[in-house]
Amino acid sequence: MNRAVLQDRRLWMIGIPAVLVLAALVSLNQMAGAKRSALGQVTTAAEVDKNAAKIIRLRVQSGQAGALGNGDRPRFLGAASATECAEASKIPIRLVQQVSSPEPQRTRGGQVEHQERYTLQGVRLLQVAQFVDYAEQHYANLKCSNLVLTALEGKTPDSWSAVVTLKYTE
Repeated sequence: MNRAVLQDRRLWMIGIPAVLVLAALVSLNQMAGAKRSALGQVTTAAEVDKNAAKIIRLRVQSGQAGALGNGDRPRFLGAASATECAEASKIPIRLVQQVSSPEPQRTRGGQVEHQERYTLQGVRLLQVAQFVDYAEQHYANLKCSNLVLTALEGKTPDSWSAVVTLKYTE
């Protein structure tokens, strides 16, 4: 660029304010879009709340309300319950093995805490997630306290060995 053009006052008096006005208009347009997006999200959240309330009401009416709280959920019964979790997650029972089940420990609240460890050999990652999810959702006072995944080499890319530690209280 020519130095004389940069020293011309008209460029600075007209050009800079024009660029600033243009930047302000662009930013105003972006803020309006963000506002529309936020309003859309509020509407979507309201619909989700209505649908969640409807689902809960239908579950109560159909007698499946037990998954909503601990009151109606069954106790975890060790290998039998782990077999049920495997069946629900479409894991062949021969791939599930109980590794350890140490003696239960008494907690300060007077409850008894159990811990059981299971291995799942040659399973898909989705199956492991379904196994843990089914156990936590279906049985009262049960949580997965530890999960160790190891990729199995030489098999399909989605072949895993999982060690699942489940803790539950009675």
